[in-house]
Amino acid sequence: MDYRFSERTEKLSPSLIRQMYNFALEDISGFVSLGVGVPSFPLPEHISRGLADKLRYDPNINKYALGRGLSELNSEFAKKLKRKGIEIDSEREVLTTTGSAGGIFCTLMALVAEGDEVIIPDPAYSNHIECVRFAGGIPIYTPLIENEEWRLDTEAIKNSIGNKTKAIVLCNPSNPTGAVFPEEDLRKVGEIARSNGLYLLEDNAYEFLTFDGRDHFSLQSVSRDRDNVISFFTPSKEHAMTGFRVGWVVAHPKVIDKVFAVQDQNYICAPSISQHAALVALQGPQDHVNGFREELARRREVMCQGLDNLAEFLNYQRPHGAYYVFPRIIRSRDTEINENAKRRLKEIPERFRTRDTELALDLLYEAGVVTVPGISFGPAGENHLRLSFAGEESDIQEAFDRINNWLRS
Repeated sequence: MDYRFSERTEKLSPSLIRQMYNFALEDISGFVSLGVGVPSFPLPEHISRGLADKLRYDPNINKYALGRGLSELNSEFAKKLKRKGIEIDSEREVLTTTGSAGGIFCTLMALVAEGDEVIIPDPAYSNHIECVRFAGGIPIYTPLIENEEWRLDTEAIKNSIGNKTKAIVLCNPSNPTGAVFPEEDLRKVGEIARSNGLYLLEDNAYEFLTFDGRDHFSLQSVSRDRDNVISFFTPSKEHAMTGFRVGWVVAHPKVIDKVFAVQDQNYICAPSISQHAALVALQGPQDHVNGFREELARRREVMCQGLDNLAEFLNYQRPHGAYYVFPRIIRSRDTEINENAKRRLKEIPERFRTRDTELALDLLYEAGVVTVPGISFGPAGENHLRLSFAGEESDIQEAFDRINNWLRS
């Protein structure tokens, strides 16, 4: 059969985050992962118990949650935002989605037309890039300032605006760099978006996870910018619920209506069971959130120590949020790439066959450690690796022992 696909599908590249992990699953016994960003924490007990009760006694938990999500859940989410200084109308300005990723996909499909340009500070979360491309848009990369802890270059953003610019997309705290963007820089970007009539999308998936006294700031709290700002939130990381796939879009009612229309034609609604689980999480005790943050701060120190011991090979900016570090490769082994790594390299799109991808494949097949090539996060990501400290501390230590032994052997 002559398999033919749509032009938009042909633009898509498989996620190297998933691809590297799949290579490990298929080929490597006993690998350790610094790749996929999945926190290792179990579901908090009160969420498990509360959801079990709902499964027993709620007659609607097995049915579609039609409309913009469970009204009680959206109301509870609005209360959470109010504690952060953000006032929203839970009936008109919020939509429950399948994770923040589902909300971002539906939003970009609603906003971006063929040929529209979308400014993306680079490195950026790879899904943001690919969603823009899938919608027919053109990513316009503005490099982050690496030696200033991956700070936003607000002048570069301003100078990148053209006649076809439709939107700016931010991830704060940043996946993949771990940067927490300062409020003053975010306000400047908000002003740029407002004065040029652009949408500003902010992905806040890691908003609870900041370190060193850094605070997360959302432009939803700036009243004059709110008509332009579209925000995405999720309980996935904050409540160890990544597999439940639930999140929220917060935006002007006109935007919500259009995103809702895309969602309705796509997956109808976020799973009802996941929405009920999120409701239990928001209404229940929050002690575990600080516990997660403290444990991840300890794991960050383990990873930074491991990187300090490899300073002749990798140079990094200390992350102040999320659970990623994005070190630059300054030296590697002067040896031929592993034969299995060569084989797998051919399965990766040509534009991603860079030095960092070769190193990530070598680390996988020679050391049994999963990492993610930086090139998958945009052009400025080339020659970097993304490392996640979401896993167990023992796995992080084991991974760095293996990396150290391999690089120095």
